[in-house]
Amino acid sequence: TDKVVVTNLFYTPNDGDVVVISHGEEYDKPLVKRIIATEGQKIRIDFAKNEVYVDDKLIDEPYIQGDTIPGDAQIPEVVPEGKVFVLGDNRKSCSDSRLWGCISKNDIKAKSLFCYFPFNKMKVY
Repeated sequence: TDKVVVTNLFYTPNDGDVVVISHGEEYDKPLVKRIIATEGQKIRIDFAKNEVYVDDKLIDEPYIQGDTIPGDAQIPEVVPEGKVFVLGDNRKSCSDSRLWGCISKNDIKAKSLFCYFPFNKMKVY
């Protein structure tokens, strides 16, 4: 399990942030996901090409692992007010907004600052 340092002091969600979320009663532990889009932004995923577009611009995602496969949730054309769209970096086998839809900003518990363990995965977000 990765060990990360987090903060929620004066935090406002932004695209690309790696955050710790609590997703209701479905999971017994907090989850770490990446914010792809925030309220009012347009989102589109081209599953055939593994490409994600925010406001009609292809986002650079060198960190993703695996193919971006569809989930059960309908992806909104525009992220609703008070919500964010999150994806995991391991797109082939993680639960994220493709499964649950957009999540409330209130479900974000903290922003990840950096990963310090395991040592071979150390990085600043």
